[in-house]
Amino acid sequence: MTTDHTELADAVTAETKRLLERRTTTLRERAERAESAKAGFARGFRLHLKGGRTLDGAQFPGGQVVVMDDPEWGLCSGARSADLLTSGYPDSRIEWPDDQDAATDTDARGPAVSGGDVTDEVTG
Repeated sequence: MTTDHTELADAVTAETKRLLERRTTTLRERAERAESAKAGFARGFRLHLKGGRTLDGAQFPGGQVVVMDDPEWGLCSGARSADLLTSGYPDSRIEWPDDQDAATDTDARGPAVSGGDVTDEVTG
């Protein structure tokens, strides 16, 4: 019977450990969501595509991102993170507002900055 008790104790210990890990993960996720909510509002960015096209996007406090693929029809793409979003657009990069040089910030849509050179943005 000692073997049965030992196996039962090991099983209870393993299950307790699993439940504690799950609870810790849940608490950590809740804390992260609460911290994200404190961050406030979404922040905008520009997604620069390989061909020179620029798409407008936003990152929400939880890290999720959305980009406007087709402004005329309002079609958007979204992802859980900026890294996942850019993986769907080969050779793309994200320009955040704080990355933009004041000299190139001519208007809300402004010129696109690529490798230090300023090129006129094509819209249409």
